[in-house]
Amino acid sequence: MSVAALEEIQSWNCKDSLSGAFLLLNGICQSTFIISLLCSEKLLAYTLPIKSEVLKILSEKGPRKLKF
Repeated sequence: MSVAALEEIQSWNCKDSLSGAFLLLNGICQSTFIISLLCSEKLLAYTLPIKSEVLKILSEKGPRKLKF
């Protein structure tokens, strides 16, 4: 859901929709939420090459031949 959509919903006459949109908009615009998203993006960028290597190994050896 985008910020523009939530801002549009805030102009509706439905009290429940307006309240929910207000809470979501305030939540996603807080700095802690934005920092969490940026940290998650960075972490997942590190795991992508690992995932590729694991999939390569699994496709070569098959999941039943792996020993941990």
